[in-house]
Amino acid sequence: MSNSIQIIIADDHSIMADGYEKVIHGNTDHTVVAKVGNGKLLLQVLNRTVPHLIILDLNMPEMDGLETAAFIKRRHPSIKILVISMYEDLGIKNKLLDMGIEGYISKTTDAAQLLDAIDGIMNGGVVYQIKSTQNSVPQQYSTNDSFRMKHKLSSREVEIIILIKEGKSSKEISKVLYLSEYTVETHRKNIFKKTNVKSMGELIKWAVDNQL
Repeated sequence: MSNSIQIIIADDHSIMADGYEKVIHGNTDHTVVAKVGNGKLLLQVLNRTVPHLIILDLNMPEMDGLETAAFIKRRHPSIKILVISMYEDLGIKNKLLDMGIEGYISKTTDAAQLLDAIDGIMNGGVVYQIKSTQNSVPQQYSTNDSFRMKHKLSSREVEIIILIKEGKSSKEISKVLYLSEYTVETHRKNIFKKTNVKSMGELIKWAVDNQL
């Protein structure tokens, strides 16, 4: 579309947010009016600025993308939302469609696909580019907070537990989740405390027992 639109980017990985902004400013006359790192900050910004579109990471601290998107749709139904996730999960896709979210694309999407998604949504379309569910977080843990609340785990910690169960090293996990190895190791230590395990073997058994 030719008319300029105002966009807010919500992603806790600054490199990703900066990349989206660069693509948008380099190829359109749209304006990124704000970038925030979590759902709570996004809601604070919306008290001052109401954009046309929000590009929303699914996995963020404080409030995850699903919770944030649901709140925004209740409070600001006119704002269009494009969810971006590293997971291609049919369960999440269906939940987002039920919530009236206009777009859902993978973080592996290239610049041209991102711009096409923005234009498609702003022209009144619904854009879902998720194709498979392979290697995605199980639906019950990506769409339901009850398990996390019971064990006092964050969404990120659940992701890391699942990846550990799959046999991935800290280095591999850091690449998958766009985190530093130090951050992954910090999460590991916190996970050990919260699950009351003392070894990787015990953690994997814990994950299996809890059907992760």
